[in-house]
Amino acid sequence: MNLALTTRQITCWSIIYFISGWLFLGNLNVAGHSIFLTLPIGGILALPLLYLYGKFATKLLASKLVKIVLAGLSLCLGVLYIFLIASFISACILPTSPQLLTGGLLMIFSLWFASHSIETFGIYSKIIIPIILLLSLCLMMAPLPSINPLYAVDILIFKPDSFKYSVLFFVVAFFIKGMIFINILTFYDRERSWFKAIKNGILPAVCLLSLAMIIVIFSLGTAVFDVLLYPTYYPLSITTSGNNVQHFEMFFLIVYGLVELLHLGTLFLYVKLSITSLAK
Repeated sequence: MNLALTTRQITCWSIIYFISGWLFLGNLNVAGHSIFLTLPIGGILALPLLYLYGKFATKLLASKLVKIVLAGLSLCLGVLYIFLIASFISACILPTSPQLLTGGLLMIFSLWFASHSIETFGIYSKIIIPIILLLSLCLMMAPLPSINPLYAVDILIFKPDSFKYSVLFFVVAFFIKGMIFINILTFYDRERSWFKAIKNGILPAVCLLSLAMIIVIFSLGTAVFDVLLYPTYYPLSITTSGNNVQHFEMFFLIVYGLVELLHLGTLFLYVKLSITSLAK
C-alpha cells in the first residue's frame, strides 16, 4: 500500500495521538503530583525503545501471531478507554446520562472514524491541531490568576520508589502507544523508518501535558493529585470549582471530543488493518 500522507499531516496526527489518553492521571498514579516530571521522563526514555522497535517492525509484522496479539492489545485498549471515558462523562459532565448509552455512542463513532482511509486521519489531524493548541492555551491560561507561589515549596517533594514506578509506567505506556502508531504507518510503507514521526509527536506532547499539570498543581495545591481521580479535568484543561467550571466546559468538550475521537479511531484503525492483512 502507498502512504498518501504528507510529513506535516503525520506529525500533526502523532502529536494529537500522544496528547490523548492521559485523562486518568490522578490518584491512579503512585507518583501523585510528581507526574509532571515522571510523564516527560517516561516519554523520553521510551524513545530509544521505540527506535529499536522500528528497526524490527517490518519483520515482526510478517508474523501472523504477532499481528493477532498486537491487534488484540489495541482492541482491548480501545474498549478500556471507552469504558473509562464513559465513566468520566457520566460522573463529571452528564450525570443523568446512562453510562452504557454513552459508551455505546463512543464505540459507534470510534468505529465509524476507523472505517475511513488513513488519508482521512492525516487531513483531520492537520485541520484540528491549530484548534486544539489554541483552545489548550486558553484553558491553561484561564486559572493563572489563582496561581499560588507557596506551592513551589511542596512541588519537588516526592518519594523515590513511587517516582521510579511512575516513570516505568509511562515508559511502558508510551512504548505501547508508539508501537501501535509505528505499526499503522509500517502497514503502508515497510521500507521507511517512522521513528522521526514518533519523536515529533512525543516531545511536544509531553511538554504540553507537563505544563498543564504544573498549572493544575500551582492552582489547586499539590494534594490534588493524591485525592482526586480526575485532577486535571482533562490534561489540556483545568479543574476548578463552582461557577468557573461552567465557563470552561464548552471549550473542554471541544478539545476532549476532537482529541479522543482521533485517539480511539487510531486504535481501531490498527485493528482493522490487522484483520485486513490476516484475511489476505
